Amino acid sequence: MSSAPSEDLSCFLGEVRHRRLRPVEHQFTYRSFFFRINAGLLDPLLSSEALRSAQSLSQTVTQNEGHRSSTALKGPSQKASLVFGCALFPLFGINCRAFISMHAKDHGSPSSELPLSAWLLGLLSEHQLPRPAKISLVAYPRVFGYQFKPVSFWHCEDEQGKCLAIVAEVHNTFSGRHAYLLSPKSVLAGEAKTLKNGQTLQTEKRFVVSPFCTISGSYRFRFFNDESHSLSRIEYVDDQGLLLITSLRGERISLSSRTLIKLTLAIPWQSLLVVLRIHWQALKLLLKKVPFYGAQQTPPPPQSLPSQGT
Repeated sequence: MSSAPSEDLSCFLGEVRHRRLRPVEHQFTYRSFFFRINAGLLDPLLSSEALRSAQSLSQTVTQNEGHRSSTALKGPSQKASLVFGCALFPLFGINCRAFISMHAKDHGSPSSELPLSAWLLGLLSEHQLPRPAKISLVAYPRVFGYQFKPVSFWHCEDEQGKCLAIVAEVHNTFSGRHAYLLSPKSVLAGEAKTLKNGQTLQTEKRFVVSPFCTISGSYRFRFFNDESHSLSRIEYVDDQGLLLITSLRGERISLSSRTLIKLTLAIPWQSLLVVLRIHWQALKLLLKKVPFYGAQQTPPPPQSLPSQGT
């Protein structure tokens, strides 16, 4: 077994909140826990060492293509059962079975032929963003092998620890996924190159999450993160104004075998509960006669840059 440095893996306990403002008010709050993990633990080519050794993002992507042609078709081979639990029954694992686990294959391109690092670094390169020195992921884990991640956030930082961009990876219950690359407008203009904590980032909606909303409008993202706290807030705005407010908040807790056991007992089958609760809330919306638009909607043509910062 191996262990990860505390700065590479941390656990947050808190809640997810959701509030709908129209046509009837509807809100709920659920307890949840999530992890912030160094992306290099999921895919070695996303480690700080690999990122710093490349001269540019394009070089890293090229390196990744060679990695894909040899071993990455099956995903990263790196597997680790951390010090929590025993070898036969690990409580926490990376790219392997465990009571609670994080897997590279749960993220990135829907195509299994594209490794995680190629997808993420290719996305950054496509938008001509600077090469990050560190990438961390904020996401729900698998619990008892089951996973569903409504939204995950990839934080890309420079050598000074300042955020260059955030990739919001969104999944829906119809097996769809989409990635929004969030960066300040000034990055694209060649001015300020990093994001501030709490900065508003806006992007057009291009993907159906809830069939009770149209695909028009835009999202506003705000992130407040430090060593002890994590808050990700999303606002959905349509042509009538603010419609939905969703947030994922947590406080960092000590990571140990005892903690993991408590979490699985206190919030068992968390990922499965997320899906069940989504359908339960959908039933409530139907009973409240909220309009149902369906999951298959064609996004409108883009009207502006992929993201803007204010």
